[in-house]
Amino acid sequence: MNGIREFEDLPVSSRALSLLARGRRLCQPMPADRIREQARLNPEGSPLTASMPEAVGRMIEFEQRFGGLWYSILRERENGMEYGLQGDCTVCQTGFGLAFRGIVDGAWTWPVHVLHDGRTLMRLGDPYPDRVIDSSVIQRIESDALLAIAGRWAHHRYTFTMAYGTEPAVNAEAFPPVVPEATGPAKRWWLDGDRAVFLRLRSWWTRGRGTGSTMAGPDRWTMWCFSRTEAGLAWASGRHTGIPGTPIADDDWCVMCLQPTPESLSCKPTGSQ
Repeated sequence: MNGIREFEDLPVSSRALSLLARGRRLCQPMPADRIREQARLNPEGSPLTASMPEAVGRMIEFEQRFGGLWYSILRERENGMEYGLQGDCTVCQTGFGLAFRGIVDGAWTWPVHVLHDGRTLMRLGDPYPDRVIDSSVIQRIESDALLAIAGRWAHHRYTFTMAYGTEPAVNAEAFPPVVPEATGPAKRWWLDGDRAVFLRLRSWWTRGRGTGSTMAGPDRWTMWCFSRTEAGLAWASGRHTGIPGTPIADDDWCVMCLQPTPESLSCKPTGSQ
């Protein structure tokens, strides 16, 4: 079903509604009674309906609203964002509370769990530490909606590291205004009519030399500075001076426009406007 209109009662921006309207349902949401019957706690496998009805209620609420939703962000044939239980009614205990697998992140090609309080959690498995990446599903969608717009503009990127769990202390005086509804633990946004800044957590682990072991940190962040016009790229290329992190060499590949561009140069994607 294309052209979804059933999200218009959500407390989201017009940008987010536009993104959702371009999405489609790959399948219908799982019925609530089936979720109640199949809900189990992992790894014990004990029924949840009687012991933790609030966890089951959260799953049902999420599934009825988002189950089967799929949308792309920058290009139709990319790996999109897929929402829903997909028949898995398992709830697991995490260091952040109860969570269930509710989203497949196409950019990561990895599942995202939804915590009982609404935040989202990336669980890569041992020995990688779990990481909260969104303050809510709504914030996640708002961030994707902004990227669907600004990601097509000309841009410059910059990659740096911070100590594990440390918020980048950005000097945003030269940035556009912050966009709080799209900003969360692993994504931060600034936007005006012609410029945008997107700061995103890329990884939060490192491998020990010669051992193959993995440990937490340092956090690796990438910042993209977007300009609606190529004339604004001089502004974009100078923004990294407002970040105290340690700069690191990035791959000579831009994941926004899928073209080989060294980090020292700006990207001017075809069709940017």
